[in-house]
Amino acid sequence: MAAGAESERLLKVMEAEQLNARQFSEELGIQPGTVSNILKGRNKPSLEVMQKLLKRFVLISPDWLISGKGPMYRPKNDSQEPTLFDLRPETPSESTGTVAGYPSETPSETPALHRVQSKMEHAQSKTEQAQSKTEHAQFKTERVQSEGSASYASQMPLSRRATRVMVFYDDGTYDELPAR
Repeated sequence: MAAGAESERLLKVMEAEQLNARQFSEELGIQPGTVSNILKGRNKPSLEVMQKLLKRFVLISPDWLISGKGPMYRPKNDSQEPTLFDLRPETPSESTGTVAGYPSETPSETPALHRVQSKMEHAQSKTEQAQSKTEHAQFKTERVQSEGSASYASQMPLSRRATRVMVFYDDGTYDELPAR
């Protein structure tokens, strides 16, 4: 298969999704130079690039992308089993006119709507991840504080008093603090 045919299909995806080369590389999470080399015919798209494209643009037909056979978009009545790239819910969407994530009768609206929906889902996912990390850090801090103070306090007899506190720094120095 000629590199020219593959680059033409990538160019058709870019045109259909209304993306320039820089935007396209950002959507796929690849270097702009990689897209440039593919479009100029210097390199063939790697399996990784094709997988990223199919994962990001789930409505693109894998058969069309890889071999040029069939329509660019998957048919609405495609009854094949879901693949790894099928991430859309299987419920009708009143706002987009799609069913199971497949294009409506007006495919010119589908790429833009799909891109907006995908960006919204991505932003929501990032927000949820950040919130989860914050909650996890708070939990760890609370657990360490409660375990540290409880176990240390339970080990110290009430009649003991600190006479010296030393703080060691990562540069090899230390400070000695007076006890109260």
